[in-house]
Amino acid sequence: MPVVDYTQAFEHSVGKLSKKFVRLPFTFQGEADIQATLFGYLMQDKVFSPVVDKPEHQYHGQRVGLVHLEFPVLWKNGDKKGRYDFVIWNPKQAKKSLDRWGDDDAVIRNVPILIAAEIKYLWSLAHLKNLCSYNKLAKSQDVKKLTGGKSSYSYYLVFWDNNIDPDYGADFDRMHRAFKQLRSLTGRRFRVLFVTRDGKSIKLGFSTRASP
Repeated sequence: MPVVDYTQAFEHSVGKLSKKFVRLPFTFQGEADIQATLFGYLMQDKVFSPVVDKPEHQYHGQRVGLVHLEFPVLWKNGDKKGRYDFVIWNPKQAKKSLDRWGDDDAVIRNVPILIAAEIKYLWSLAHLKNLCSYNKLAKSQDVKKLTGGKSSYSYYLVFWDNNIDPDYGADFDRMHRAFKQLRSLTGRRFRVLFVTRDGKSIKLGFSTRASP
C-alpha cells in the first residue's frame, strides 16, 4: 500500500476526531480523552490493522500492531529522549520488532516510524498567545520532537477548548502566520491542525481528500 494511503487514513481519523470535538466538546475533559478517541478511530480503520508476520518466523504468524502511544523519540543525532503521543510504525518494516521483542532500545532503533504526532489540549487566551509566535513554537518541546526526531511524517494537532470570539481574531491570524512560517522552514512532511470548540480551524499540509 502506498505511503499516501496511510497518511490519508490517519488524516481521515483526525478529521473524525475534530468533528466530534466541535459537535460534543464537553465529552473531552483533557488531552488523554482526545488521545483515546483518536486511538479508537485508528484501530477501527482496516488500513492500520496489525501486519502478519511470515509463517516461518519463530512467532508463527503473530500480528504486529502499527499504532502505539507514548513511544520514545529517537532523535536524528542518535539520542533517545522524550516520548511521542502517537506513532505509526512503517508497515513494511514493523515485523523487525519481533526479532527484538523485549529489547526496547533495539526496537526503537530498528523499527522506522512512518507517522509521529503530538496532541495539545488548550483552553486559555494565554495558551493561544503562546502559539502566535514562531520563536515560541519552534522552541516548544513538542515541535522539537516532531522536527528533530526520526519519523517520515509529523503532525502537530491542537484542540482549543474555547471559542474564537472577535477579541481573539487578531491572535488567530497571528497564529496562522506562525504555523505557516514554521511549516515553510520544516518542510511539507510537517503538518498542522488547530481546531476550536466553535469549529474554526487551521489546516496546513492535510490532503484534500482526508482534510478534517
